[in-house]
Amino acid sequence: MPEDSPKESKGTTACTDGKHPHWIDLGLPSGTQWRCCNEGASAPEAYGGYYQFGQVGSAPSLDQIAELVNYCTYTWTTQNAVNGGKFTGPNGSTIFLPAAGSRWDGELNGVGSWGSYGSSRPDGEYRACALYFEYGDAHWNDYWSRVSERLSVRPVR
Repeated sequence: MPEDSPKESKGTTACTDGKHPHWIDLGLPSGTQWRCCNEGASAPEAYGGYYQFGQVGSAPSLDQIAELVNYCTYTWTTQNAVNGGKFTGPNGSTIFLPAAGSRWDGELNGVGSWGSYGSSRPDGEYRACALYFEYGDAHWNDYWSRVSERLSVRPVR
């Protein structure tokens, strides 16, 4: 793998150059690192692809999503003209997740208004666990949607 590949590179505390993706160390108790870009994206503000639950192996678990929400400070913000959520870890490092909405029946919904990020596996046939955020609020929950709905994924390691 190339030296700057996210699977081989050491986690950093900032996304300091245009060579994406990077792994960001937020200082979380578990040591989990979050990638600076969504799956299928080449910049932190890009939406990337939309995936079914369990389709991306490096998607976070429910525990990793809960840790992000519980240990990081959340702020709704705009970065390079894209609305989204900024999560600041205990060590001061940040990641930006664009408000990419979701894709259902081939149509995008909620783009720019909210973000819904898939976890590594569904919770039953019709429900799944996800990270959800919008202006003023970020939380994890049982996602009361069809698991066939496609969401953004932010990889972890």
